[in-house]
Amino acid sequence: MFALEDELQGNGIDTAYASGDKVQCWIPNRGDVVLAILADGQSVGEGDFLESNGAGYLRAHTVEEVSSGEQVDEFKLYVHPLVGVSLEEMDASADSSGQDVGGGLGVNKRIKVRIL
Repeated sequence: MFALEDELQGNGIDTAYASGDKVQCWIPNRGDVVLAILADGQSVGEGDFLESNGAGYLRAHTVEEVSSGEQVDEFKLYVHPLVGVSLEEMDASADSSGQDVGGGLGVNKRIKVRIL
């Protein structure tokens, strides 16, 4: 789900919801394009897979390599489900200290994503 701007109250995309407010949400379908916010410390290229970071932002999808004990073979474990594919390049890695690079709502970190 993605939160929408609170246009019924005259608010735009840059206005944050207050704690306890009812939030307008959109559940996009496969193929829909959304304007999401890339998490701090992330750098993605066009065509990179994205996953949720669990806090309302997207991050580059990572695959965990798992070795199977005595066997030499390794397999890939997809721990976090894919959300979408980046439709543009973005570098939000300028500050990985936890400070928000793009303002409160990630104004400079909004990225076009095609939902899978």
